[in-house]
Amino acid sequence: MRSRPQGLSLVETIFSLFICSLVLYALSSALSSAGQIQSNRPGMDQASETFHALSLMASDAAAELQLITPTLNSTSTSLVIDRVDPRKAFYDRVSPLGDELNPYENDECIRVIYRIENEYLQREIITPSEPSRKERLIGSEEFKAIRSAKPGTLLTLELTVRGQRVNKKSSVKVCLR
Repeated sequence: MRSRPQGLSLVETIFSLFICSLVLYALSSALSSAGQIQSNRPGMDQASETFHALSLMASDAAAELQLITPTLNSTSTSLVIDRVDPRKAFYDRVSPLGDELNPYENDECIRVIYRIENEYLQREIITPSEPSRKERLIGSEEFKAIRSAKPGTLLTLELTVRGQRVNKKSSVKVCLR
């Protein structure tokens, strides 16, 4: 009986090198993708914060009792809204003896003001019974609220956010009552 020589044949060596190169290529592709995701993360975070700020403004505008600024057919660098305080329970806000035209008492309403201060979009909440609260939302270059009188009243909110390389303008439109 012939014994087989020790070691690998040339075909086996080439095949094992091919398999190793495939594994190394897959690993390098995965690491490269992870590095790209990590480098894009600040941009994704900023996009998420911009979306949050615009949707917060849109929800406040949609729940408005009265839109103070901007006035009809005008543009403003601030947004001032009177709305019902969402922290109060519904049963605490409804009075059976209240005025039909204005069912909310003054202490049930809040004033919300959006404006740029110190290069940040700020949301200020003014309540009659508490000191005002300020929330710093996102670093911004410019904010505009545009109110137009089309069929129904349309409010366009434009926010310019400074990015790492460029400033990005985002907007949302809200149909008012």
